[in-house]
Amino acid sequence: MVSAPLIVGADGRSSPLATLAGIKAASSENCRFGAIRAYRGVAPRRGTCSQMWLRGPEVGYVFPNDNGVTVIAYMATKDKLDGFRANPGEALERSMAGFPDVPDLASAEPLGSALLVKDYPNLWRQPAVGNIAFVGDALMSIDPPWGVGCGFAFQTAEWLVDSLTPTLRQGRPIAPALHSYAKRVSRELNGHRFLIVDFARRRRTQRDSNGLTSRRRRKTERRGSSETSARLGARLIGPARFLSPGALLRAAWVDLRRAAAPLRAT
Repeated sequence: MVSAPLIVGADGRSSPLATLAGIKAASSENCRFGAIRAYRGVAPRRGTCSQMWLRGPEVGYVFPNDNGVTVIAYMATKDKLDGFRANPGEALERSMAGFPDVPDLASAEPLGSALLVKDYPNLWRQPAVGNIAFVGDALMSIDPPWGVGCGFAFQTAEWLVDSLTPTLRQGRPIAPALHSYAKRVSRELNGHRFLIVDFARRRRTQRDSNGLTSRRRRKTERRGSSETSARLGARLIGPARFLSPGALLRAAWVDLRRAAAPLRAT
């Protein structure tokens, strides 16, 4: 047996530490599967930055990397999974071709086989239990389309250090510091987790996502709304601020102005 005043769990979503300590993760269903493959010689059509396509429950990615390597990923609801079982690479390329302005993969060189992730349930644990604190995927490992894993890992590690450093230097009990860390994690990340987990459970989102896209286009006519959307996407603000009464009123005002514009023109 090994004992310590503080134990940090940073050992991934399956967290052997949590298993040894008898700490169970909360979980929820993820209705999507994923396919991913690396290629060499992909010619991008929209610059060299990472790109994402969102069409209802379908998500496509292009991730340019070093040395001419590009990672292609596709996610969809599990009703499409059977079409990927026999040949995941071919199905990945066929599905990606359905998005607009996607790079042509016909002349690209596949680097290994396509990886098919058939099931990826959402998992999350309490930030602190006793003298154990969790960070990264050991704390929260949820639907990957939004790319929050590494960002949340570094952020939670920073919050834990910020909470504990004064306490450890002064030799005080760590329980209040761990409580402070847990409160900050809940305050800053629970809203994001709720939206991501909610989307992961939805099998039919075409109408909702089209409406959201339409509203977002109208909202970007207002500089403030556009910046607020960008800050949410970068996880600099939470859903509560994004959906604050003031933000919703601004969005409604833009919608009303757009609806009235044709009438004024006539």
